[in-house]
This record gives sequence, structure tokens and C-alpha cells, in this order.
Amino acid sequence: HATAALRDRLQIAAVAGGSIHAAVGDAWRSLGEHERAASHLRQAAADYTLAFGDDDPLALKANYGLVRTLAYAGNAEAFAEAARILESADARAGALLQGENEVALNAAIARGQFHFQQLQIEPSLQAHRGADALQRSLRPDDAPMAALIRSNLADATLRLGDNEGAAAQLQAILADPLLDPARIGESTVAGYRIMLARALRNLGRYDEALPLAVEAATTTERILGNDTYATLIQWSTVASIHDAAGNCPAALPIARTVRERMATRYGEDRQ
Repeated sequence: HATAALRDRLQIAAVAGGSIHAAVGDAWRSLGEHERAASHLRQAAADYTLAFGDDDPLALKANYGLVRTLAYAGNAEAFAEAARILESADARAGALLQGENEVALNAAIARGQFHFQQLQIEPSLQAHRGADALQRSLRPDDAPMAALIRSNLADATLRLGDNEGAAAQLQAILADPLLDPARIGESTVAGYRIMLARALRNLGRYDEALPLAVEAATTTERILGNDTYATLIQWSTVASIHDAAGNCPAALPIARTVRERMATRYGEDRQ
């Protein structure tokens, strides 16, 4: 509704326009609608630049938000645009990036996501570690931001093969009152459970991994539907645990269902 209203606007002051487009862009990104999100965040950056200049913190934060959104789009054109925007924003931010401030925090998250979505795990881990320290100092009660950063730290640790380290991080996350489902959402917590299940699977602890994975996939399906990417990836993890444990008769029907729904939702020719 807000998006339609923005299309119909005759004139909105640049300051208000930047604020509205930034909020709508963040909302679309949260829903996985990356192209829609990017168009609003481009406009937010343009409006803030018009109102305050291209080195203003609001304009810089909008650009870093756009980098994150383009990184999630996951194609070569989006990565190339994100790289250009990241380089330009960093140059304009200058010394701010070395300080303890909101611009440095947003820049670190953007850089972490930019590298992570390209599976450049080491630079992503370094950026997210910086973001983690800044979040704990500047926004200690910001549960969604803490959830984003810590999940990426755990995922990067897992992808680097440190299953014990990742499992310890995820168990700490699941025990942290700041990251209670009431504050960050059941589906976000389900994402932590599925990562912990992956770590336990990799450690050969299948009896512990399987119920965690099933609980996560069931929760995500209930909240997001049975054909969303997160749901299907999580059921695929359930199948992989059965497979690793040598129970192919249990794995096969789940894997077939995942493949069929992926093809229906995203196309037979998609990787």
C-alpha cells in the first residue's frame, strides 16, 4: 500500500522522501523482494543526497543498505553495482569508517554481506566481527541487528569447517535472552536451529541434529509457507541428515519433494 502511494505522490520533500523510501526498501528486503527493495533504496539515497549532500550519514547508510540488498540478489550485475556503490560510499565516509559510529556499523554489515553472498568467507567473517563489536557497543538492545550479525558469524564459521566452534556459537545464540523468538521471530530462531543441525550433522551427531532440523523446517513452513526458499532449504537439510545417517528410504521422498517445489517456484533451469 505504501509503495503504491509513493508512486502516486506529486511532491514530497527530499528529507521525508528519503525516510519513507528507506523504510519501504528495508521492508521489501526483509520479505526477500530484492528488486523492489533496491529501487526504493536507490531513491532514498538520492533524496538524502539532495537534502544533505553525498557524505551525510543518512545518505551513506542508505547506500550501504542498497549494497546489502544488491548482494542478496545474487547475480553478476547486482554484485558489480554493489561493488561500485560500496567503493564510492567508503570513499565518502572516509575517517568515519575507523570510528565507533552508525556509519561504520552499517558499512561493516554491508561489506560482510557483500562478501558472504559471493562465498568470500574470510573477508565476510572479518567484516562481521567488526560489525559485532560495533553493534554490542552502539546498539546493544537491537535484537534484529544482533540476530543478523551473529547468524552470519556462525554460518561463516560453519563454512570454514569449524563445526565445533559453530555449534558453540549457535548454542550461545539460542540461549541468549536478547535473541528470544518473541524479539526476533520464530522463523529467525528456526534458522539458527537449522544451522546448529548442520554443524551436528557434520560432526556425525545425527540423533541430535535430526529433531532440531525437523523442528526448524516445520516452524518455517508454518510461518512462511511450504514453497519458500527457506522452507525448502531446511527440508533439504533434513533429507541430508537422513542420508548421512544411512537412511536413504527416509531421505529420498523429502529430497524429491524439495526438488519438485524448487522447480515449480523458481524454474527447472535454475541452479
